[in-house]
Amino acid sequence: MKKTALAAALLAALVPSPALAAPVDPVLVPPVADTDGPTPSMAAVLKQAWSVPAKGLTGDPLYFAGAVYYAESGGGRAGLVRRDTGTGKRQSFAPAVRGYGIASPVSDGDSVFTITTDDGVVRAYRPDGKPRWTAKLPGDVRTDWVLATGGLVLAAAEFRCGHHEGDVCERTELHAFRADTGRRTWIRKLAGGSPVATVAGGRIAVRTWQDRDELYGDDIIEPGKEPEPIVDDSPALVTVLTRKNVKVWQRAVPGGGEIAADADAVAVNGDRLCAYRATNGKTLWCAPTSHRYQDLAAADGRFYVGLNDAKIPDDHRVAALDGKTGRRLWTAQGARPYGGITSGNGVVWLVSNTDMPAGQLLALRATDGRELRRLPLGEYGGSKVALGVNRAFLFRDGQTVAAFR
Repeated sequence: MKKTALAAALLAALVPSPALAAPVDPVLVPPVADTDGPTPSMAAVLKQAWSVPAKGLTGDPLYFAGAVYYAESGGGRAGLVRRDTGTGKRQSFAPAVRGYGIASPVSDGDSVFTITTDDGVVRAYRPDGKPRWTAKLPGDVRTDWVLATGGLVLAAAEFRCGHHEGDVCERTELHAFRADTGRRTWIRKLAGGSPVATVAGGRIAVRTWQDRDELYGDDIIEPGKEPEPIVDDSPALVTVLTRKNVKVWQRAVPGGGEIAADADAVAVNGDRLCAYRATNGKTLWCAPTSHRYQDLAAADGRFYVGLNDAKIPDDHRVAALDGKTGRRLWTAQGARPYGGITSGNGVVWLVSNTDMPAGQLLALRATDGRELRRLPLGEYGGSKVALGVNRAFLFRDGQTVAAFR
């Protein structure tokens, strides 16, 4: 045997065959590189690295490409701010524009996206803040969120909106734009308004609220008379689409509110917290009605959620539920999510407000819910935690952006 052939044979013997190679779990791979945050050992000794004052904070921060981004509004102007993750120093970015509302920034790994809600303009920026494209949404009301998935940027607008307290809009239009150019690729019309959406496994799940005929509604109430009691049984509508705008399934969900999804299931927190099979909408499981649920999130093949005992006051906890069965994997006491739950690198993160108005940054070990760290944040503040390289970012006390490591 020649030396080259012998070397090739030896190399093949050392490299595991595809059948023996460790499988890659797509659920565990972060959507953008370097966004998985501190490890459990780092979280156990977490300290604040820096903090900077801010005005008119909106939504949640974003870590992307070595910087932290967030939205500010005030004085009739709204825009994104970019800061160095190591020092908190402000970096160059496109100037603010006229407006009062702006959505949390999101990224697809190439650009940063947001929407200014007053004018309904979706905006795409390069990481350094230079504008890439803009696209305008028609409608009466525009959502305060955008989503990026599979080369698309999603945003929604509502039409035929009521003018009384409790009214919802009659129709929602979900718009999909090409992330690289801003070209509109499709529009999906949905019944109802107040849309929230999530993306997972190549599918888009949208929840809308249908007309509820709330108090006063379109009825005329004579002076001095009380309105008739109203039984509100109008369901929410959950619609699951492919990224090519093909409807996978649709179903009514009583009281449907928060929504979260992974590749296997879509969970909706309605009159009951229930999960539905992502491929066909069949019910997988429903959580017990002995608790109320809040701040639903999906990660690592699980659904993380805050839960409160329906009969015991101030019994606040966070639980990890198996995504396929709903079985409770662990429960952490003394935790009340305020702004959302984030999971990355084996740690579950949240701002906890068990003692309103004081908030705390809470880090839990993802495997068993054991508390790793609890740090005071101040009053009247909190956001979803954004994760970067060995760092966690959040809003504290409503006027400060802070980094922890």
